[in-house]
Amino acid sequence: MVYVQSDEEIVLTVDTSYTLWKYCMKYPDVRDICDVAAHLFPRYPRVAYEATAIMLLLSNIFLIGFHVFTSAKSEPPNDLR
Repeated sequence: MVYVQSDEEIVLTVDTSYTLWKYCMKYPDVRDICDVAAHLFPRYPRVAYEATAIMLLLSNIFLIGFHVFTSAKSEPPNDLR
């Protein structure tokens, strides 16, 4: 199975990356998305930083788990038999 991204997904990804890049250029002390969260919530920067890091970690764990569970099959594909 081949997954093809739609144009909307590509535009959203590029726009998000561009927005993060512009923010990092405006504030040189900000390096990544966790730093952006700490910068946006100055009252509790440590909590914002760690909460963002945990969310990203959980997102990656669930994404990997989803891929493992959906592509792990007990029999080979039809073209390999």
